[in-house]
Amino acid sequence: MQSPAGGQVHFPYHPDTRYEPADPQDLIRQGVVTFFNDSKGYGFIKDLQSQDSIFVHVNGLKDTIKEHDKVSFTIEMTPKGQSAVDVAKQVA
Repeated sequence: MQSPAGGQVHFPYHPDTRYEPADPQDLIRQGVVTFFNDSKGYGFIKDLQSQDSIFVHVNGLKDTIKEHDKVSFTIEMTPKGQSAVDVAKQVA
């Protein structure tokens, strides 16, 4: 990115930056697994509050998940965007 003066602008990366909502109760989100590929170790969760599709990697799982599972999770910001972590299957 160019600055108005023509030089490069650099943004620092903080690897442990988590999404922090104003209300701590919003930290734990609810969602539904819309896709999960066991062999590749990733998938997507539809956030029931925002309706966003959130990326999830197998390293962010507390439980084994599959499509249509209801889950709880927190959101972590990564260089590529939002990622679901601490993903746990909801008990029916």
